[in-house]
Amino acid sequence: MTAPDWLAYLDLFADEPLWIDGRGPWTRGEVATAIRERARSQAVGQRVPLTPEPTREGLIELLAVLAGGGTAVLLPRREPASRRRELAAAVRSEEGPPGQVWVRTSGTMGRARWLVHTPWTLITAAEAAATRVGFGRGGVWRMSLPMDHVGGLSLLWRALVGGGAVATDDAPVAVTHCSLVPTQLHRAVVEGTTDRWRDLRCLLIGGAPLPAPLRQRALEAGLPLTVSYGLTETGAFVAASLPGDPLLAEPDYAGRPLWPSRTAVAADGEILLAVPSLGVGRADDQGRLSPLELDGEGWLRTGDLGRLDRDALHVSGRRDNLIVSGGEKLAAEELEAALLELPGVRAAVVVPLRDPEYGQRPVAFLDPDAAARWTSGSLADALAGRIARWKLPIRVEPLPVDGFKPDRAALRTLAEGSAPDRWSGD
Repeated sequence: MTAPDWLAYLDLFADEPLWIDGRGPWTRGEVATAIRERARSQAVGQRVPLTPEPTREGLIELLAVLAGGGTAVLLPRREPASRRRELAAAVRSEEGPPGQVWVRTSGTMGRARWLVHTPWTLITAAEAAATRVGFGRGGVWRMSLPMDHVGGLSLLWRALVGGGAVATDDAPVAVTHCSLVPTQLHRAVVEGTTDRWRDLRCLLIGGAPLPAPLRQRALEAGLPLTVSYGLTETGAFVAASLPGDPLLAEPDYAGRPLWPSRTAVAADGEILLAVPSLGVGRADDQGRLSPLELDGEGWLRTGDLGRLDRDALHVSGRRDNLIVSGGEKLAAEELEAALLELPGVRAAVVVPLRDPEYGQRPVAFLDPDAAARWTSGSLADALAGRIARWKLPIRVEPLPVDGFKPDRAALRTLAEGSAPDRWSGD
């Protein structure tokens, strides 16, 4: 898809808003004019590192690069500034195919690297997603996720192709849709601040599995939950629940595939995808491009474990989140769900620590307040009878909380380098 093709979406309903902020609505026609004007100075094939802010300037900065035939390399804001400068310098020295978007993966499918999308793959994802969640003209989606991440990036494209608008936090407008990761939802449930979402058409949960206790509490609070499953590789979600879905309360239910014939589960339980929104490749930290790795039959092996019951996708966790301790297997998600039921625990991530006797043992990272309160010993007492003793964490550490998806690879490194549990006294 060329720049004129996707810009034509903005020429439709040109007088309706695409972006709403504290200054009021910005129409689709006004956005298109600003993009075309800025794009004139963009060199075709040039790689442009940027960290787009959720502002009018950030929106135009990003889309004008693509409209001018450049490649927008979205630097991860969660990384230190020095690391962003290193990544920017490495990719800026090269040129490549025009009109790409590079999104930094979280490392879920291996070490962090760039995933390469085009306007066409993002629009394909956006059109299917907007249809599933009923987002079109008159809809307003809260910009609740950062634009350097596929979750926030996808909101722009859904508005662009569906005719709706995105709104910043300071926009004086009622929103109809909002996206959250489970950590954000959990904090709101604990703090009792979920009333603001009750009147939405759709509260989309993605980015990580939704623990069963949190799912139940959100449903009891009357929230219009839509559960979903997707990857950076797929340009956001590829499965989502339907309104009034009878399976919504099931613990590991992740929705119904947008492309049923392109979604499968292997004999070993791994989820396979061959959806049309798959990215076109990857790039390493030096900016060298390579094809997306697919198996011999054209499937992307996701590393996620699950099952398909007719048209219902259930996701149980990640293969690489399995902790093998003394020959027994523990899914990190199982222990995390139990920890989140404890008083005062707002966030929990469990990672493996190498152990000479058992092979691996679990370490729990809790939000800082909970980490200061709980110890490995007190956790063992609190979880007695619910979690087998061999599954209990041997150490408690404070979780670096940024309000978004945890970086498990970084936490594993922290676990390996940390001193013994400073709270437990073991």
